[in-house]
Amino acid sequence: MKHTYWLALLIILSGCAGSPHAIVPTDSGKQTTTHKAYIYSHGWHTSIILPAQAVQEKEPALRQRFPHATYLGFGWGDEDVYQADETRFWPSTQAILLPTRAVLHVVATHKPKLDKHTALLCLNDTQQQSLTDYILSSFARDSQQSIIPTALNDGENSQFYDAQGTYYFLNTCNTWTAKALASAGLDISPVFYPTASQMMHFVKSLEQTCPKSQE
Repeated sequence: MKHTYWLALLIILSGCAGSPHAIVPTDSGKQTTTHKAYIYSHGWHTSIILPAQAVQEKEPALRQRFPHATYLGFGWGDEDVYQADETRFWPSTQAILLPTRAVLHVVATHKPKLDKHTALLCLNDTQQQSLTDYILSSFARDSQQSIIPTALNDGENSQFYDAQGTYYFLNTCNTWTAKALASAGLDISPVFYPTASQMMHFVKSLEQTCPKSQE
């Protein structure tokens, strides 16, 4: 009985504190195209890789920042730890236990190779649009509704941005990825996927060859 109570409380807390929130896909009718999305595991956290055009059409600032990108990778995490050169124990523990500011990391990359670190998802038009909308809703914006680069200079092909939400043990980089998948219409509850290995196991179980695909 106690275990049921704590599980219910955990789910409630996760739902209340989980900004940015998942987006419910709206069925647009007949789906004619299959789109590819990739989930990539960095070992301790996960990110989402999409064809750059799909995101840049809705957010021109990303086209200006990454004009030659064919794919863009997106990851969400703690402001200090994510932008550090290496993960240190105390900042990581502090980030898990205490709510901290979050950032989005955007990386221009090549078409991912499918291996143990990468999984493929096949999405219809509605799913792809909803996933893209979720990622863009994760950016914090200024009074002009522009996305906000952080002061850190992360190189030509990589940039951190201020993000929506706060990072802590119920709202981590991997629950952010899980909410992205929920936004894409997949049957996933973010609270049950706090680690990268759990996330990859779920996505790998769905992996398939995409028919009639459009990058």
